[in-house]
Amino acid sequence: MAVHVKDTKPGVFKNVPFGEGVVDFERCFETLKQTGYCGPYLIEMWSETSADPLAEVAKARDWVKARMARAGLMEAA
Repeated sequence: MAVHVKDTKPGVFKNVPFGEGVVDFERCFETLKQTGYCGPYLIEMWSETSADPLAEVAKARDWVKARMARAGLMEAA
């Protein structure tokens, strides 16, 4: 089992950068920690129009890792 991590807006599921949607990631990560989940996390993105997809993925990874750290799932970088 893996947790897919993705941001969205109401009715919008593609091309929503992390942090610009409505998902309360810290609360979700806190809940996963409380349940003892220790499996993989997958960043799910739609970036079909990105000029630099690798930079966009790195930015998303760093953003998600910061929220995971705030929720106590990992140490802050």
